[in-house]
Amino acid sequence: MKINLLFKILPQLLLIVCFLRAGEVKAQCVETILVPFYIGSGGTASYVETSSCVCNQGYTYIDVNEYAERNFTNPLPVGAVISSMDFIVYGISCGIIPGTVSLNGTALGNVTLVDDCDCSCDSDNFSVSGAASYNTALNTIRIDGNDLAPSMVEIKITYTVPGGPPFFTGMPSNITANAAPGLCNVAVNWLEPIAFNNICAVIPYTSTHNSGDVFAVGVPTTVIYSATDGGITTTESFTVTVLDAEFPVISGMPANITMVAPVGSCETAISWPAVSATDNCGLSSFLSTHNSGDIFSVGITTVTYTAEDNSGNIKLETFDVIIIDDQDPVISGMPSNVSVNTDAGSCVAVVNWTAPVVTDNCLGATITPDFLIGSTFPLGLTTVTYTATDASGNIVTASFTVTVTDNEAPEILGLANITVNITSGFCNAVVTWAAPNITDNCVLGPVSQSHNSGDVFPAGTTTVNYTAEDMAGNSISVSFDVTVVDNESPVISGTPSNISVNTYVGSCDAVVTWVVPSATDNCAVISFTSSHNSGDVFPLGPTTVVYTATDLAGNLTNDSFTITVTDNENPVITNVPSPLPVNAATGICGEIVSWTAPLASDNCSVILTSTHASGSFFPVGTMLVTYTATDPSGNTATASFNVTVIDNQPPAINSVPGNININTDAGVCNAI
Repeated sequence: MKINLLFKILPQLLLIVCFLRAGEVKAQCVETILVPFYIGSGGTASYVETSSCVCNQGYTYIDVNEYAERNFTNPLPVGAVISSMDFIVYGISCGIIPGTVSLNGTALGNVTLVDDCDCSCDSDNFSVSGAASYNTALNTIRIDGNDLAPSMVEIKITYTVPGGPPFFTGMPSNITANAAPGLCNVAVNWLEPIAFNNICAVIPYTSTHNSGDVFAVGVPTTVIYSATDGGITTTESFTVTVLDAEFPVISGMPANITMVAPVGSCETAISWPAVSATDNCGLSSFLSTHNSGDIFSVGITTVTYTAEDNSGNIKLETFDVIIIDDQDPVISGMPSNVSVNTDAGSCVAVVNWTAPVVTDNCLGATITPDFLIGSTFPLGLTTVTYTATDASGNIVTASFTVTVTDNEAPEILGLANITVNITSGFCNAVVTWAAPNITDNCVLGPVSQSHNSGDVFPAGTTTVNYTAEDMAGNSISVSFDVTVVDNESPVISGTPSNISVNTYVGSCDAVVTWVVPSATDNCAVISFTSSHNSGDVFPLGPTTVVYTATDLAGNLTNDSFTITVTDNENPVITNVPSPLPVNAATGICGEIVSWTAPLASDNCSVILTSTHASGSFFPVGTMLVTYTATDPSGNTATASFNVTVIDNQPPAINSVPGNININTDAGVCNAI
């Protein structure tokens, strides 16, 4: 009996097996598999495989001893203990199949499988005597029997899993803290971890120290947390290291001492007051390069006091003993502090400078640097020190700093503005782009972006921001605009045709009404305005009524029609003077004539003109004075009257000469 065994990790495992013989076809055994899934803590999962085998196919089978065996890799949890197996046999032959069951070669007991002749099933429950621990990576279940009849065996395995060890979350990393000022210890705080058992329930724990305890400077202290559940204990720990970052204090340091060497000597004894040192955690040593009362040679001798505490913090204080008989070594040409940026694309910089020189009144002065010209300097601040020493042992040091700054921001390449049209019938569009290339000369930090390729963008302009930061704090933000263009304008429907009306009688305007049009848009119409409203009063002449529809993208649609108001009323002239007869002014052949001007009125406005104005000079005779009233529409009215100037004065002879007596002109008988 060949049996294919399939296993799945479930507390109650249901296994249904169907097999084929030589000469059979797959159509005789139909399998349906429902794939299992895991719901979560406290949930359930299922695995069901159903089979149906066609019975009585007319095959002949030979009885020989055969067995079913199946290898499977870790379908059960590690440590699972099998407590029982149930067997249900479906078959087409009659008979009892005695057999045995074994796990990984170890016999678990006997089993009897019964086949029915009618394709029904019998079952046999097999209980494991003694717990069988299922621990290996590769496991084999074997069923030995003596029946070759085509059968189907259903195996249900029941097992238990012992409880697992508890665990911690939030365990602090190792902590390093400086001692409090003036003290040799400090209180250290941390966030307490949480202990869980293997089913994720919070359980109590113990610890060797508590947050807020005082820790002394010295060897790191191990803080141990322990949690126990089901007899299993888990311990986790971290260390607290308190550093003494406080330097010793040197007191009573004398100022530089200057002394003239005795005549004929290159040395002399120099004395100074005692110098002392103190420290918050205690001193391990307090040394000086010279003692008070020592003999000092000509030149400059640096006296250095060095105080070292128990944590290795070293404090130096110096003063110079100057015996005036020679000159100190001199370091000249010392570079100023150098600030450079990292080499392009690198996290270091090669730095060059002009080397300083040493001069001295004596021979044998030397100068040495602690960094060579052209050295590679790391990111940050590095002190370069030059030391000059003369033959008398006078030491002069000079230094400058090299500061290497990473000011090279990350690079974001490959972004460009994108413009697309809206998806037809929508107010948005799906926009995609290739991911940019983001690099940094040192270490790239976090990268963020405001939008993702493939997002839906609304109509309008949306700025997409990419921000990259390196570990030096240099950041770069690169943005591009995604412009989704709403290129569909609103539609105005139902705009009236042009309208012509006459003014109301006695009025210079007219009330006009019409059916108001409507506006639609693929997105939304945010405004639909008109220059005039139906029912408005319209003045004389043509007026254009404009309807404007605006959508969210600013697309405008204008539609208009004209309303023309016509004035067909003539003006009216009243109070026209009667004919005016006047006499000519004395000695003048005419007269200035005045009258009260007539009045003109109109339903709109009117202009009154005349051929003569009141107060004009009229010659003797009759003249017609005509008044004309004209409105803006060209409608006119006229009225007139006669002005007659009468000459009622007789003619007069003026300047008649008196009698004239003269002599004849010479030689003639007359006179001019």
